[in-house]
Amino acid sequence: QPCDMVNNSEKLYRAYLGELKSQITSTTKEPKLPLVAGCLKGLTALMVNFTKSMEEDPKTSQEIFDYALKSISPQTEFKRYAVLFAGLKLFARHAAQFSSCLMDNYRSVFEVMSKWCGHTNGEIKKTGYFALESFLKQVAILVAENAEVHKSKLKFFMHQFCSIIKTTESTNKELSIAIRGYGLFAAPCKVVCPNDVDFMYTELIQRCKQMYLTETDTEEDNVYQLPSFLDSIASVIFHLDRIPEVYTPVLERLLVVQIDSFPQYSQRMQPACCRSIIKIFVAMAGKGPVLWSFISTVVHQGVIRVCSKPVLLSEEEGVVQGGPNIRGEVQAAEAAQVRTGEWKVPSYRDYLDLFRSLLDCDKLKESGFLDGTFESQRAPLRSLNRLLYDELIKSILKIVEKLDLSVQKQNLDNEQGETDVSSLVLPSSDPTAHLLPNKPKDFTAFVNLVEFCSELLLWKHAEYFEQWVYPLGHELVLQSTRFPLVSGFYKLLSLSMKIAKKIKYFQGVSPKSFKADPQDPEKYACFALFAKFGKEVSVRMKQYKDELLASCLTFVLSLHHDIVALDIKAYIPALQTAFKLGLSHAPLASAALDALEEWSSFIPRSLIQPHYRDVLPYLDGYLKTATSNDEEQNNWEVMCLSSGTEKGYGKVLMRLLKKSKRLSMIEDSPSAIVRRRVVRLLGHLGGQLNRSLVTATSAEEMMKKFVAWDSQKRLNFAVPFADLKPVIYLDTFLPRITELALSTSDRQTKVAACELLHSVVVYMLGKGSQIPEGEKSTPPMYRLHKRIFPVLLHLACDVDQVTRQLFEPLVMQLIHWFTNNKKFESQDTVAILEAILDGVVDPVDSTLRDFCGQCIQEFLKWSIKQTTPQQQEKSPANTKSLFKRLYSLALHPNVFKRLGAALAFNSIYKQFREESALIKQFVFEALVIFVESLALAHSDEKSLGTLQQCSDAIDHLKRIIKHKAASLNEKSKRRVPRGFPLDKPVCLSDVVMWLLVQCGRPQTECRHKCMELLYEFVPLLPGKKSPAAWLEDILKKEAVGFLVSRFEGGGRGDEGSAGLLTQTTLKDLQGPFSLRATLQWMDLLLAALDCYNTFIGLHFIKPHQILEPEKESIFLKAIGFFISELSMQDISAAELCSSLGPKGSLFSPREREDYNYNKGTIIVRLLEFVTMVLDNCQQDFWKSLEMEILNVHFFELVATTVCEPSSIGFNMADVEVMTNLPEVCVCILKALVKSPYKDQLEYSIRKRVSYKSVDELCGLDLYNSEARSDHTRLGLVLSACKQLHRAGLLNSTLQSQDSSFGLSLGSKLLSVVYKGIAPGDEKKSLPSMDVGSRKLADGLLQLAFSLGGQSEQVVSLLL
Repeated sequence: QPCDMVNNSEKLYRAYLGELKSQITSTTKEPKLPLVAGCLKGLTALMVNFTKSMEEDPKTSQEIFDYALKSISPQTEFKRYAVLFAGLKLFARHAAQFSSCLMDNYRSVFEVMSKWCGHTNGEIKKTGYFALESFLKQVAILVAENAEVHKSKLKFFMHQFCSIIKTTESTNKELSIAIRGYGLFAAPCKVVCPNDVDFMYTELIQRCKQMYLTETDTEEDNVYQLPSFLDSIASVIFHLDRIPEVYTPVLERLLVVQIDSFPQYSQRMQPACCRSIIKIFVAMAGKGPVLWSFISTVVHQGVIRVCSKPVLLSEEEGVVQGGPNIRGEVQAAEAAQVRTGEWKVPSYRDYLDLFRSLLDCDKLKESGFLDGTFESQRAPLRSLNRLLYDELIKSILKIVEKLDLSVQKQNLDNEQGETDVSSLVLPSSDPTAHLLPNKPKDFTAFVNLVEFCSELLLWKHAEYFEQWVYPLGHELVLQSTRFPLVSGFYKLLSLSMKIAKKIKYFQGVSPKSFKADPQDPEKYACFALFAKFGKEVSVRMKQYKDELLASCLTFVLSLHHDIVALDIKAYIPALQTAFKLGLSHAPLASAALDALEEWSSFIPRSLIQPHYRDVLPYLDGYLKTATSNDEEQNNWEVMCLSSGTEKGYGKVLMRLLKKSKRLSMIEDSPSAIVRRRVVRLLGHLGGQLNRSLVTATSAEEMMKKFVAWDSQKRLNFAVPFADLKPVIYLDTFLPRITELALSTSDRQTKVAACELLHSVVVYMLGKGSQIPEGEKSTPPMYRLHKRIFPVLLHLACDVDQVTRQLFEPLVMQLIHWFTNNKKFESQDTVAILEAILDGVVDPVDSTLRDFCGQCIQEFLKWSIKQTTPQQQEKSPANTKSLFKRLYSLALHPNVFKRLGAALAFNSIYKQFREESALIKQFVFEALVIFVESLALAHSDEKSLGTLQQCSDAIDHLKRIIKHKAASLNEKSKRRVPRGFPLDKPVCLSDVVMWLLVQCGRPQTECRHKCMELLYEFVPLLPGKKSPAAWLEDILKKEAVGFLVSRFEGGGRGDEGSAGLLTQTTLKDLQGPFSLRATLQWMDLLLAALDCYNTFIGLHFIKPHQILEPEKESIFLKAIGFFISELSMQDISAAELCSSLGPKGSLFSPREREDYNYNKGTIIVRLLEFVTMVLDNCQQDFWKSLEMEILNVHFFELVATTVCEPSSIGFNMADVEVMTNLPEVCVCILKALVKSPYKDQLEYSIRKRVSYKSVDELCGLDLYNSEARSDHTRLGLVLSACKQLHRAGLLNSTLQSQDSSFGLSLGSKLLSVVYKGIAPGDEKKSLPSMDVGSRKLADGLLQLAFSLGGQSEQVVSLLL
């Protein structure tokens, strides 16, 4: 211990120095080198606690210095380096104690040390560097203390360094000395000759540019110099008064090179690399706001470099986690890249340490990294830390916005390569099937970005994430709505959800407190956003499978428990699916357990308790999985087989493994951990609840198991033993065999059961074909077939490959066999057809749906194959069976049945279109059915895909009709579609007239499709007229009322009047108020509006022919009622229109949202309609509209939609509304400006955008965090000003209130933003605006610049 030496240290010094003196100064005998080295080592150690500086003991200090100097400058060449090493170590450690000695001998010391820095021995070289650095540090400090006296020394050093840096030939060793020297001598230089510092900066930057940024490839060794270059540049920047702007981009690029080459450094060198980057940031921080854009660029470019690395393929997953079907492409591209030469290509993971230490830069002060010059800079480190975090998130946002993650369908209908394509590409209910990325590189970058964020953000500075939860969440939801099939967005959303839960972001924000005026509108908006999107995803993912499904589930299960509590029923299926898939994918199982644990702890018992019985049975599978001992046994054997090749190696290994048995028990497999958690959870829930694990299966389910499949035993099999042949019946075993094949978790049992089942089915088929079939009776094996076919279909798309290979071909062969039936609706054929159709409409399993689609195709193909064309003309038995069933599914209220029908038709379309006989009979019938089906899909959840599949089916039929138009125009005997008169044959013109009626349907998608079909079919009719001419002919034959009844009759046509014709306004509705009836009326109004919009816009009809007030049309009256009574009010105005029933009922948020959405759609269509009328029609027609439409109420409506859209129910959080509404508004404003109604419009706008509200914009405080709730309101004012300016109305509106104001507005806005960016009074270091304010400032600037005339002011402010 040092304390024991206090009294003896002098003795020890004397002993060491005496020995050194006798050894080194002796002229007679050779010095004993180990002794000398030992003494020097002893002195180094002793001087740590018992210093001998020049101030304390000049004589001893001088003595030590002399010996040390002699030891490092020997006269002869040493064979051993111990003495040298000890001498250099002494200098490296204690240069500070030899202050003036160093100054006196500065030249000799510098030369000697420089020499050792270039030595071949690695250790000597390294120690030489340390020694030289502490020598230069000491000299720099002393020179700075008294610069005038030591001018000559400064000059000597600067001259040395400068010449090294300037000569391109100088070795790396010299370069690094010079670089360090520059950094250390920046301070004294500043004192003596400030201009030199600028010169040093330029020199360093120039040299770096030449070494790292020229085209030639950077040499390996040069990369290792970069951190010390940056270090010195940082030191120089500290002493610069102002940074020369011209070199900033070079410095940015240098830092990016440093970030990019980070993985090339060894583990020991990486911290130095991080420190040099942070030093530059800290140095720049001292120089004011120039830093923001600098850091922003560096971080952004750094993240881009990380993302552009090849995707890391994890061994166990073996797939790229990106989006639709990009696995193959990306893997192929990466396989070529992953290892080139001796370098392993870095992946995003190699950069995690760098970004972690950058985000932890405030912790660096402890590590002594900020030496002298940097001491003063401690304060900005915290805010630098915050700034780096914000820049990182900002650059993530920027990258996400810029990536093009769009995908394209593989071309399904290239007519030439028909034969080979149809075998590969099949219609599928899986939305990700047959998709290719447009830009595979963008997907690679995105995959990297997602993984990088997931590993970095969750553990680093979660507290800084608070202000980003909403902006980031909003952007991700927006992008995810655009590209719903990209799984990365769901992963990023679940990441932000996890961080939000960690920092308790949603505490106190629950729907119950919605009533109170919220203090923090952003949190409420965020809560609503996630609640709405979570629901959408839980519906949407019913379509998904594989990795996309897993990431959707992870997102839904990571939602905050208050969001789940709003509608727990919607989220239970997600939990069930996660537990089901979790059996084979442990991370999902643990996500599901996390969710269930959280829900059971925080959601009120009354809400969650009824759902346990639906969820807990899914946990049973985890408790059934094989026990760990067997697994471990297997692991050992496998390890033994896969290791060493030498003889006897395996035995030794086995012995060792058996020994380590006790140790390996400690590390559990993921499945064992999950199992233990399941048991704990069940214990925590308690006996009352967890018994539903067993009792949840209903009595009906149990009964099904106990009932025999057939009353007679039919499958007798004589076992061929040698001496006797006992007969056994296989019927009794079938239920158990199928159960094992479907659900056992032990693979050996499963495979055995599958093989047995396969043999039994083949045997059953043979047996059945031998028994003759009676005329009336059912086929012998029908009852068994009915039970077995669904099982075979499930097994044919099993996860296990062996099972699939057994049953896929078997199912296809069975279809071939049973389509060879002689009579219509043969029971066996019907059994297989119904099993397949049940599979197609399966609500859960999308693989089964797709496989059954293939089966239907096979069914039709072979039915056609096994009948003659004459038979098909007369009566195509199987095709009729199939179509009958498809029709009833297509019109079923259940969404999955309709989806299955459309999917089935899309599967058989290619077979169907080749058979003229079938087309002639079925094509119109199918078209009418699928148009009805599309109408039913109007209220389905969009993401389920019914709309998409139905539209595809109609498109296929449209193509067939266009192709076969000639034969379809002839009147011939064909099946009559629903709703057509039975007595006359149907041809294309009848269908076109029917479509004209359908154009008035209230269901939007169906209406649009019918308009499209009408437009394309009319030219195919005999006479080949254009739609406009065709309609004109009809109007000549019929009165105007004919078209009016089509457009306003709600798709009913002449069957008595309906639609708007009977219910012109809401007051005409019978009975008390019902929201449903109101929404239906709005749909009818929208339908009529749509029809007139389209038909007048395409010049098919002339508006004055139909819409003159004296005509039969009541459209204008209905629109007038809507504008005056409903458009500006909320849902209660609609309630007041009904004459009966109580008033003032409370409406749920969902009801209000639906009502407002419908109302908003009508307003937008109305604005488009008026724009079209003003642009395309005569002025005298405008006059006829003045009574109902172009009146005061309408101009008030336009003004409100522009200035305060949220007040009339537009949801400004909805992405579609925010982007499209301003465009529609600008068009109507421009049209009105040119019309005689401009003054009325201005009058209405002035009420809303007044001098006062614009003045508020000019007095905005961007920094005041209390004023944030005002920002939303001002954002709307700003948006209104932008729209008015684009329409050319802003100046005239404002000038009429104050003539000079409009002109000076631009400059006022400019100064507001300028004041906001640089608060002048106190120079805050690195102020960072929150995101909302930044967005607002951005908008203000855009408006200011678009007003024009600000160029001089901008220049003056910038200077």
